[in-house]
Amino acid sequence: MAAASNIAQGKVVALTGKIIAIMPDGSQHTVQLGEIVASGTRLIIPQDAYIEMQSANGDIVRIAEARDLTITDDVFGTTQASATDATDAALAPLQPEAQQVLAQLNNGLDPLTQLEATAAGLGGAGGAEDGGNSYVILGRISEGITTTTLDLGLDTTAATPTDAGTSNLNPTPTIEVGAAGTAVGDIVINEGENAVFGVNITNAAPGSTLVLTFADGTALSPADYSSGTFQYSTDGGATWTTYSGSIAIAAGDSLLQVRTTTVADTVDEPNETFNLSATLTSNGVNYSDGATATILDDDVPVFSLTGDASVAEGSAASYSINLSGASLVAGQSVTFQIGTGLQVDTATEGVDYNSEDGTLTVTAPAGGWAAGTTVATFSVTTVNDTLYDPSEKFTVELL
Repeated sequence: MAAASNIAQGKVVALTGKIIAIMPDGSQHTVQLGEIVASGTRLIIPQDAYIEMQSANGDIVRIAEARDLTITDDVFGTTQASATDATDAALAPLQPEAQQVLAQLNNGLDPLTQLEATAAGLGGAGGAEDGGNSYVILGRISEGITTTTLDLGLDTTAATPTDAGTSNLNPTPTIEVGAAGTAVGDIVINEGENAVFGVNITNAAPGSTLVLTFADGTALSPADYSSGTFQYSTDGGATWTTYSGSIAIAAGDSLLQVRTTTVADTVDEPNETFNLSATLTSNGVNYSDGATATILDDDVPVFSLTGDASVAEGSAASYSINLSGASLVAGQSVTFQIGTGLQVDTATEGVDYNSEDGTLTVTAPAGGWAAGTTVATFSVTTVNDTLYDPSEKFTVELL
């Protein structure tokens, strides 16, 4: 395998404008960021453009203003030059041929079609007296480049040029609200437990803020939960801070927790919901998300039957249905199944007393029913016959 030749080269680390590179074999292309420029390459630099190249020893070579020049080893510090050389190597003004190239570029045409033909000697068809196009040779620029020896060979593995204008320098922020720890999905809690949400933020800009808001669903604040007083944590729940307004958010990604209390009441009611919404303001733009909490009711009403243990024949036995264990809200209905005339009875239904078999539906009035309230009453009448018989028994039950 052939050994790599010692060719001085530099990597393009910055540029503006459209700079044309003409290679030693005559091919030409537009210089790209990240490209490797080797000794022998001719550069045509238009007005208001510049190029910066980094040599192997880390020195930066900057070439600016309108120039038509050929890169030599001295540019990257591979040969020793005298002080006189520095003056001779000063960059020359743009030559007429280069002006033609720039005019072609500005008009969107091929920059090489208008150059005069080259010639290999004094008898050539084009060029100046020496038979070829004239151009300025850049010996080195007076930039104080440290003299060094490059033993690199031509780098054929240069990085693919990239367009800095398309890089994602400002990724879009995101915000998600959900379960604590993941900020995904809604949450479910038992009545009386704390409701804890997670808020996940990504790509926040410096100076971002977060606003949190609770809103009633079927659950009402403050009867079922607290929407006005709640807390947040930025350290996974180790410490908590009472929310008092917008929260300052650090640049980048953040995971917060937000918690509020629910009320352990004694009311029998359906499961209830409330909502948390979070709005991130980053670079003047708002990003929002929200989640729902469901409170599971754990209150069970208990109904009991009380009434007369004995009555005289022909009198009515009175009974009450009483509520305990939990309250009922206004408009809540309950249906009871009443049974009499069980097989163990000694009294005969329809002969010794009137049947009350059937259903009884009651509805809580405005204000509801508290535990201990009598929610319904009914009576069972007995028959006053003329028979002499022993005391008889019947049974009334809530089925």
